[in-house]
Amino acid sequence: MVGLEDRASFPYNYTVNELNSTSPGILIDMTSMMAARLGLKVQFIAEPWKRSLKSLQRGRIDLLFKASFKVERFQYGRYPMRGDKLDRSRYITKISYYLYTLKESKVSWNSKTQRITNLTKPVGAPLGYSIVDKLKQWGSRKVEESRGTEVDLRKLIQGKLSAVAAQEYPATYFLNRFPKEFKHVIQLKPALVSQNYYMLISYQFYQEYPELSEKIWDELTIIRNLPEYQSIIQRYLNSIP
Repeated sequence: MVGLEDRASFPYNYTVNELNSTSPGILIDMTSMMAARLGLKVQFIAEPWKRSLKSLQRGRIDLLFKASFKVERFQYGRYPMRGDKLDRSRYITKISYYLYTLKESKVSWNSKTQRITNLTKPVGAPLGYSIVDKLKQWGSRKVEESRGTEVDLRKLIQGKLSAVAAQEYPATYFLNRFPKEFKHVIQLKPALVSQNYYMLISYQFYQEYPELSEKIWDELTIIRNLPEYQSIIQRYLNSIP
């Protein structure tokens, strides 16, 4: 039994009603590929995130994605480890935030000094996300929060924002979907911030199947680097969520 949050997170997983569709999300596809390669049967269950963690803790589910690393989550389940340290190489996905601006803009991002410069208007960012506080630390006096990356990108081309801070995959999707409208939008490199996300495994499952558990983490890492999986990601980035 594999748990996931019941809130859609494009392109990683969609809504509960779409779990059994042909395009349920890249992490569901990845987990299904892993199960097929290891000869396992997989069933997904979507719950609110806090409830999912409790379900993992109680052994009601065996696996749970996608979890960033937090020490306090050791009470709920196991991360992939090497000895007593987190094995950062065995993540299932990396979520990166980038700064997007217009080709003619002078806005710049210096990752060494952690400063965004030449801002004359607000920076757009997703409502309630941790990136908002970081933007203020990095030099953005005013951050305009919204409910979607598409909204922010449209404000950018309308001249209402100096830049947009957005997750790479959703931003790439909208740039691909509306190439004429967003033809002057560019991505500034390197990433503002990148964070690994992992598959958690319940203590109950690991205790009963320690070798299989390690194989699951290993197999997910292998799949992440397969050309076939990269093609799946591109399919999502060029499709309608």
